Order: sequence, then C-alpha cells, then structure tokens
Amino acid sequence: MNEILVVFASATTAVRVKKLLINGGCKAKTMQTPKEYSEGGCSYCIVTSEECREKALEIADSLNVKIKGIYNWRQE
Repeated sequence: MNEILVVFASATTAVRVKKLLINGGCKAKTMQTPKEYSEGGCSYCIVTSEECREKALEIADSLNVKIKGIYNWRQE
C-alpha cells in the first residue's frame, strides 16, 4: 500500500483530521513530521493511504485548516 504524509502545523489539527478520516473508513495515524519533511520547524502529520488523499483534503477544507504539504511515504 502506498502511504502519504499529510503535514499540519499543529498536533491538535492533525488529530482532528485523523479522527474524521478514521470515521470515514480510512486507516490513519499521527506522528511528529520527520525532519526531512518539516519545513521550518516543528509540525505534525497524518500517515494514511494514497487512496485517502482526497478525503484528507476535503476534511482539511471543511475544517478550514491549511495543509503544509503532502509527501509520498515509505517507512523503512
């Protein structure tokens, strides 16, 4: 399964979006954004499947929160 990181400025925002993704049938978890994907300081992200990308975008939009970035993720 191809996974993505959806990066947010705060842990609170990441947790809110994660809960709504899970309620919508997606698998998702939150974590501190790895430093190679963090632009200018601390941020938090959701790890979810590529298939849930659009749902994550829709949820963020409905909550009026900014996504700092979306990256392909391969955990090693």
